[in-house]
Amino acid sequence: MLLTDYRWRGDSAPIGRVELEWQGAAYVLGFFGEKQEEARAGYAAFVAKGIDEGRRPDLTGGGLVRSVGV
Repeated sequence: MLLTDYRWRGDSAPIGRVELEWQGAAYVLGFFGEKQEEARAGYAAFVAKGIDEGRRPDLTGGGLVRSVGV
């Protein structure tokens, strides 16, 4: 199964899987290009790069854990 096929992913609207007005897909995609197709491609590349970087300890454990510095 590809990540884009996963029904419950949090960014279903920006990738074009569903339309959720409250998710602000157009705002997010605006950072990646002016045309929808190029913006979605740029967004997909951004997500793929993040996956390739792996898990970041500084972004895990919840806000309280990070703020305490544990």
